[in-house]
Amino acid sequence: MRRSIEPLARFPLLGASLEGRWRDYRFLLGPWRWMLIVYAYDDEADLVAITTIQDGRTSTAATSSN
Repeated sequence: MRRSIEPLARFPLLGASLEGRWRDYRFLLGPWRWMLIVYAYDDEADLVAITTIQDGRTSTAATSSN
């Protein structure tokens, strides 16, 4: 997990942007291909906040169009 999120310290916009109800968030793949690490970046505070970790194989995952 640490290796997946460590780059965010230097590159907070590294993750792909999400759409729909998740439009204010970005995501990275975790240590397993199915693990989505969803986070928000506050530019003013220069703060990355991990919001949720989801199973990308489910229909309700953050990248889902639902």
